[in-house]
Amino acid sequence: MDADAQFARAGQLMQRGQAQEAATVLQEIVNVEPTHYRALCGLAQIALQSQRPDIAQHFAARAAAADPSGFEALALLAPAAQATQDFPVAVDAMRSLVKLQPENDRVHYNLGVLLEQSGNAAEAARSYERAIERNPNHLDARSNLCMIELSADSDVAIDQIVEIVARKRGQPGPPTAHAPELPRDEQISSRFKIRMDLEQLRYLAKTERLPGSLYALPKALEAVLEDIADEDELTSFPVRHPRHGWKSHWQTMADHHNRPLFSPKVVLPDGPLINPDLDRSAIEQQYFDSDPQHVVVDNLLTEEALDAVLEFCRSATIWYDVRQNYLGAYLTEGFGNPLTIGIAKALAEALPGIFAAHPLTQAWGYKYGPALSGIGMHADAAAVNCNFWIAPDSANLDPDHGGLRIFRRQAPLEWNFNTFNNDEDAMKAHLGEDLNTPIIVPHRQNRMAIFNSNLIHQTDRIHFGDRFEDRRYNITLLYGRRGNP
Repeated sequence: MDADAQFARAGQLMQRGQAQEAATVLQEIVNVEPTHYRALCGLAQIALQSQRPDIAQHFAARAAAADPSGFEALALLAPAAQATQDFPVAVDAMRSLVKLQPENDRVHYNLGVLLEQSGNAAEAARSYERAIERNPNHLDARSNLCMIELSADSDVAIDQIVEIVARKRGQPGPPTAHAPELPRDEQISSRFKIRMDLEQLRYLAKTERLPGSLYALPKALEAVLEDIADEDELTSFPVRHPRHGWKSHWQTMADHHNRPLFSPKVVLPDGPLINPDLDRSAIEQQYFDSDPQHVVVDNLLTEEALDAVLEFCRSATIWYDVRQNYLGAYLTEGFGNPLTIGIAKALAEALPGIFAAHPLTQAWGYKYGPALSGIGMHADAAAVNCNFWIAPDSANLDPDHGGLRIFRRQAPLEWNFNTFNNDEDAMKAHLGEDLNTPIIVPHRQNRMAIFNSNLIHQTDRIHFGDRFEDRRYNITLLYGRRGNP
């Protein structure tokens, strides 16, 4: 059987899901013709799909050597080398792809990601800019560029956030016929999400800030909740495929779902954001002396800053990420604004011993229901993690809990993101006896827990009141890169 026939047979095996059998056939081709480009690419593809990036890199490099202008080999070599953290090879492969397809926004973006991961933020920013020039709606490129700009010019970063929200969700206010279609994974909701949205709209109406054209929306959400009264609180469903028939209130709900309906004007308070009476040197000393590294700071914000950030979280309709037990708001989705970014920068300036070497890399907020479980066991891809809470103490019906559990062991640095963020069995096995002795940080208004972000941690049990004013808000600020001291 000649090489072409063998290659066709390998393709048939792949179509039947017999990847290893296909690999055997491809290897037979390569044994006879060591520079057979398509067979080498096929072996690299199978190895990459089998999560063997070292083998994938080997075959992709051989294919690229056989045909330096071959797009497929380079497109396999870059992610394989990225997975093995061989960034020089990955970057060189992606630069070659850029030369082959200079108008392809995706290759510029992917080059930016590799450059950023290899520590070259300035050149990464230029790659993201080139991707945006070729595709102004490349929101991932805009988001990554925003995070780089954040450390250099927060005003430019905030302008980028406004642009991202407009391009993804439309302008603030009632949605128009020209509003962009949401990604499919955002066109879902649940009783929990609708109930949380409804109470926020009622709050805006009560405080006379709900736009007049939106006054029918709360009634529509009430009618939807009546239709799904027998559904589980946390069961998700597509907003444009309701189980109870197509009715006008479902249409209204779907049209307004996950849109920036109300964006409050954020004005920074006069004076400092961080409490000037904090014993800053003592906080830094406690952080570095503790084992594991952590410190709890009470009365973090000034009263004016605390009131401002609480009111922003209550009124801004930015809680788009629908989880089973909480709603998320992210930096480039509207959570980033002069107040929240100002707090993050002021904190770093107040505690330079902790943050001087670690720029802000991410920030988000989560809004919880009254008695649902919180975020499970995980670590974060950063050097320093800051969690703080802004709900009134009276909202917490279990004052000894409601905050955070910090375990006394770090996630191994060789673990990938999926392992330290999702693999609870692996984390429990790693913790061993330390699983039973976490540091418990109870919820308090205006309290922040600062700790090594690689420490495994989770939300403590939650029992809050069920009024809108009792909602628990967890704000997370991440600084620096995982593994950096």
